[in-house]
Amino acid sequence: MFGLSLLQEVLFTALVLLLFFTLFAGILRRAWAFPAIFCSLLLVVMIFFDLFPGVLGYVIEGQPGQNSVYLRFDILLIAFAVLAYAYATREYKHHQEFAGHVRSQALALAELMLEAQSKVPSGMTRVVILITARNEAESIGEVLAALPTQVGNLEFKTLVVDDGSSDATPLIAREAGALVVRHGTSLGVGAPLTTGFVAAMQLNCQYLIHIDADGQHNPDDLMRILAPLIEGRADMIIGSRFREIRPTHLSATRSIGIRLYTRLVNFLTGYTITDATSGYWGIRAERIPDISFHAEYNFAVEMLLRAGKNKVRLDEVPVVQLPRLGGHSQFHSISLFLLYHPRAVAQIISAYTRPGPKFPIFPRVSKSDPLPRRGERVTPPHLLETRVRGDAHSDPAEK
Repeated sequence: MFGLSLLQEVLFTALVLLLFFTLFAGILRRAWAFPAIFCSLLLVVMIFFDLFPGVLGYVIEGQPGQNSVYLRFDILLIAFAVLAYAYATREYKHHQEFAGHVRSQALALAELMLEAQSKVPSGMTRVVILITARNEAESIGEVLAALPTQVGNLEFKTLVVDDGSSDATPLIAREAGALVVRHGTSLGVGAPLTTGFVAAMQLNCQYLIHIDADGQHNPDDLMRILAPLIEGRADMIIGSRFREIRPTHLSATRSIGIRLYTRLVNFLTGYTITDATSGYWGIRAERIPDISFHAEYNFAVEMLLRAGKNKVRLDEVPVVQLPRLGGHSQFHSISLFLLYHPRAVAQIISAYTRPGPKFPIFPRVSKSDPLPRRGERVTPPHLLETRVRGDAHSDPAEK
């Protein structure tokens, strides 16, 4: 190509790709100003010197010199890598600070509501059902209507963390009786879950169950996830979509990706789960700080790696995943799909190089529902009826 040597062709290709991704990142972040333009111009200069190394050699030494040219080129490449890392780190810290401000503001606005709901009725055990949502007005009403409010001595509080929706999602959630904490702007997929952790602890729950707002999680499986936690057999339970039957509406690409990351998590933690990215899971409230993560977007890998590091007893139960009631998956965008993988790598690095986040406003967990004694078996209550949606069943007798 252009009469270049093999080394020049490799460098040229790498630089063109870097230029493309720099421009792509600038467009994605809408960073049209100095950072994206500077990185782009620097890459253009480096591509030019790769195409015409004699020019660089003449400028530096007064005459062409291949060895010294590539030495100077390597120095430029290292300089670019350092600048890119500094820029990415600055952007990450900026986003972390901004997200922390938005979360604090959202929790401050909801403080009176959370305080008013924090008292647990005598003799009851509180379970918070946490739903993180953004623009889920089509489905969230039906999801909330299907959730229980009380079963035996279990009191269920539904908490919706709205991540800057532009539709009626928070209004519908409030009208359905849910407690709503709302971000003023969207922070990503992981950030509202962090807000939910703090808010759930302020509600003095004993257990937390996370479900999605899109209707894919069958409410009949809620007790299946909760029972092992009540019985003290595990600290965290994942509702696996792959324990019994593969969801038919998952694409082959997503299924392969889920299995790949699940194997990676198992290898790094020693767990033996089958679905590392399931959004249907539950945890004992006192272990919430042990799974808290830094990732603001795709968080599942880091959350489970931190669970493994902190010796969280993890198990899973089979659940049925239903078709979405509305909206679209976070992977509907090609850019989000492509960004998932580098973010997963960043989560792995974060889990093993950074301490877990500290939440000073975590209150002391109520001890009104102590752990069962060794050998003591607690029979969990069951939902009063089994709901069937479409042709998907979740009756425990059929599992």
